[in-house]
Amino acid sequence: MSETKRKMPVYRCHKLVHALHIASVDGLVITPSEIGFAPFSVEHSFLAKHEPVAGGYFVVYAGGYTSYSPAEAFEQGYAPVENNTSNVILQIAKACHSVNKAYCESLGDLSQPEWRDAPVWQRESAMKGVVFHRANPDAGPAASHESWLAEKKAAGWVYGAVKNPDATPPTHPCFTEYENLPKEQQAKDALFIAVVRSFD
Repeated sequence: MSETKRKMPVYRCHKLVHALHIASVDGLVITPSEIGFAPFSVEHSFLAKHEPVAGGYFVVYAGGYTSYSPAEAFEQGYAPVENNTSNVILQIAKACHSVNKAYCESLGDLSQPEWRDAPVWQRESAMKGVVFHRANPDAGPAASHESWLAEKKAAGWVYGAVKNPDATPPTHPCFTEYENLPKEQQAKDALFIAVVRSFD
């Protein structure tokens, strides 16, 4: 075999890095998906060099060097450190979102986006739901919905026959008490809890 056709040696990455999942990029401002991390600004040179987009990762290496990584490349090369609470919450929220999306599609609702395409409010809602159930492991579906309802009230949402986050005020057909929800909507809360508990 010629030298040029030989397989190059394979290396495994052992680096530890700090990273934030990107919810949105608006000009020079990056908004992280993780709860507790405020939007932050980057330099023009960072945008020009890395062209970050929602769904990818803002990465900080040892020594303070900052970079950007597309989601697929980053998630194939790195796994969350087990005691990194923010990362654990994010991973559980993504799983909950995927299960909910599949369930909605089984009902003929094809409106649910992939996690990487979901708006910030939807990702934050899923992560807050995970935080609630990790803090209240015995909470049932009704409590799950009431927590969601309280979050929506605080954000200014109201009842509407059609979900419209862009309305003024935003509307949601599930903006009602748990017992008033259709059975298929109540099932979403049970599914959410089951996914969260599966990570215990």
